[in-house]
Amino acid sequence: MAGTDSNRQSRDVFAGVPAAISRARHLTADRLRAWGLERLVTSLELAVGELVTNAVRHGKEPIELIMALLADRVRVEVHDHGGGQPAIRPFQRTGPEVGGWGLHIVDQLVDAWGTHTTGNHTIVWVEQAL
Repeated sequence: MAGTDSNRQSRDVFAGVPAAISRARHLTADRLRAWGLERLVTSLELAVGELVTNAVRHGKEPIELIMALLADRVRVEVHDHGGGQPAIRPFQRTGPEVGGWGLHIVDQLVDAWGTHTTGNHTIVWVEQAL
């Protein structure tokens, strides 16, 4: 994993392995605390965990976590090279596609979220107001 950091933006790159999920959550919490935004740690740490889980499960590496402290909000992006179009889907409690809760959770945790896909590059972003 390689990382860059400035006072207002950070970028970290992960392999597409399950350990990336925990590492991304911890980096999110650390950055928010460094920015004095302790009150956002729980919601954004959980949202990032869900987004990186999806990238590991459905995308292709490298996975990038980009965080930016803007004037009125925090923006977090998770990039992967799977090219899929993430969307809220019905829950699947059994069968080979068990899941579907992640983006429902993200939708409840953050002020805004969305996706952008070009070719084989997928970006899922979230924003939380300050």
